[in-house]
Amino acid sequence: MRYSLPTVPFPAPLDNFVHHRYLLALHAFAGGIALLAGPLQLLPAFRERHWTYHRRMGWIYCCAVLLGTLAVLPLAWHAQTCRAASAGFFLLALAWIASTGVALNFILRGDSVRHRRWMIRSYCLTAAAMTLRIYLPLSFVMHLDYAFAYPAIAWLCWIPNLLFAEFYVRRAAASSGSLQSAPASL
Repeated sequence: MRYSLPTVPFPAPLDNFVHHRYLLALHAFAGGIALLAGPLQLLPAFRERHWTYHRRMGWIYCCAVLLGTLAVLPLAWHAQTCRAASAGFFLLALAWIASTGVALNFILRGDSVRHRRWMIRSYCLTAAAMTLRIYLPLSFVMHLDYAFAYPAIAWLCWIPNLLFAEFYVRRAAASSGSLQSAPASL
């Protein structure tokens, strides 16, 4: 969220920061809001006890994902190092908005089970921001060449998260958990 401040402390020498600062700030701010709004949404106790807050925070989350995606789509094409990194971030953005849109569609149709499944996928994609910030310092500690590590991280920050979400959703559907009522495919 530091990129949203008028004076950015310790700015990274990114082309996107220099040439597209407002888009980067909007993406960082909206993504931060989505990261903050998501965890409570996934807790069954919070959903059941505070339904009105759950709905409001859900709309805030969806709007944050929409703004974050709209801001990051043009930025993805200017990712550092190469087109492989750009493609990784671009596809992450598309998967992020698509999974959130599918989840929103299901809840508007009254299908809370499928809504929950798609929101789990969506939030795991939101968490790519955290995964990226774990992998980047690890790549420096491991003395990996940045031109190699960054494009790999552009994919590794979200694909394992999405695989984890899929594993979790399918496992929960197979058990007697709250996600069982509908087929695992959606």
